[in-house]
Amino acid sequence: MTVKPFDHDAFGKLIDEWGELATAPWTGTSDMSREEIDKLHKEREKSRTHLTHIKDKRVIPWLIEINEMSMLSAFAKFDDDNDAFAAIVKSISSSDTTRSHFAASILSRSNRSEAINVLLDHHNHSNPSVRRVAVRAADRMDREAALTMLREHFNDPDTEIAESARRIYTRFTGEDAE
Repeated sequence: MTVKPFDHDAFGKLIDEWGELATAPWTGTSDMSREEIDKLHKEREKSRTHLTHIKDKRVIPWLIEINEMSMLSAFAKFDDDNDAFAAIVKSISSSDTTRSHFAASILSRSNRSEAINVLLDHHNHSNPSVRRVAVRAADRMDREAALTMLREHFNDPDTEIAESARRIYTRFTGEDAE
């Protein structure tokens, strides 16, 4: 066996190759046979698996592009990486509802102290999924900030969020939410 030195640029190209494949459409093209489409699916899943096992911040844009909740565990490796954190923070402001929800979910599981503050800053997001994640993360927030946020969601247009806010507020204070 020959061991070669690590080539940063070549590895970046490989990450991009896997990223392109991992984000390829599921269906292939109309001129592809069923076998070719099946092969594409298998290669796509293999590429996704490779990307989730790499601790190199160059995979972050690809993981965000894949945009699936199954990628959350891959982001845990980057909790201490400022560039990765910045990419996640940027994604919470996305108008793409899946992407903003995905970013909020990552932030709610982060060990970074500033992650919860980002969620608090976005608790009135237009995406109900982001609001729901923020309300459910209230127990990780500063108590007064959490109570203020929860009160603001008592009349959320999404009844599930409003009910969760009242329930969590009652659990925190022992008082009925009004």
